[in-house]
Amino acid sequence: VGCFSPLFRNHSAIGTRYQEPWRFDQETVDIYRKAAQLRYHLIPYYYDLFFTGEKTGLPIMRSLVLHYEKDEVAKECNTEFLAGPNLLAAPVVTQGDRKKMVYLPAGTWYDYWTGEKISGDQGQWILRDAPLDTCPLYVKAGAVLPVWPEQNYVGEKDTNQVLMLEVYPGEGSWDHFQDDGESFAYRDGVYNQYHCELKDGKLTGKVVSPVTLTGYVPDLLKSISMVSDKEELFGSGMCGKGHKEWVKVSDGGPYLKCKVRLG
Repeated sequence: VGCFSPLFRNHSAIGTRYQEPWRFDQETVDIYRKAAQLRYHLIPYYYDLFFTGEKTGLPIMRSLVLHYEKDEVAKECNTEFLAGPNLLAAPVVTQGDRKKMVYLPAGTWYDYWTGEKISGDQGQWILRDAPLDTCPLYVKAGAVLPVWPEQNYVGEKDTNQVLMLEVYPGEGSWDHFQDDGESFAYRDGVYNQYHCELKDGKLTGKVVSPVTLTGYVPDLLKSISMVSDKEELFGSGMCGKGHKEWVKVSDGGPYLKCKVRLG
């Protein structure tokens, strides 16, 4: 659960058991590492949620009813939550359980771990295997998720020059924000904003509000153009000097992973 909360950290108190993963056993360490890697992978997505939240007041963790207000089941569903509009997490909170009844609102969802596609005109319950190392997680069709490569801490790898997107077939849009990652200069408009839209099998992107930052180029990511053919995407990223670079963005899975070089 902590992997998807705004604050991803653990606490203990004097006189209680030490909480570091390695204080337990190797299985615990492996489970913790998997969760931590997922959180760091999703940091750009969470960064966008925080950016939007400051402006709109929308929370990071959301009850299903916030986005599915006409769904009667969603109104009473207290065993799962949304992380932003595109991720649905259904953690197991009962000791000993290794399966989870998950409610998916109407539409198409993708199992984050297996890629299974689940569609329905109405909301539906499904039974999902849930071993200790796996939190049932689903992605809404049409989601465009900005992500980072695997790293041990923020800043270990240069993430300013390449925008990584995980794109799930469907229709949707997303605004990604890029700033210096440290200061409050974004409040004065010092950031880059990219609007991505997925429609009719084509992902397009444009710079909405480019601002020159140290080490940044104001016209980064002039365009993204990706055409889907039987859920295989090929993309072109416009580099800062106008060089078109074609990259295959399907990795063989049901979701579409794209790297767009910025400069």
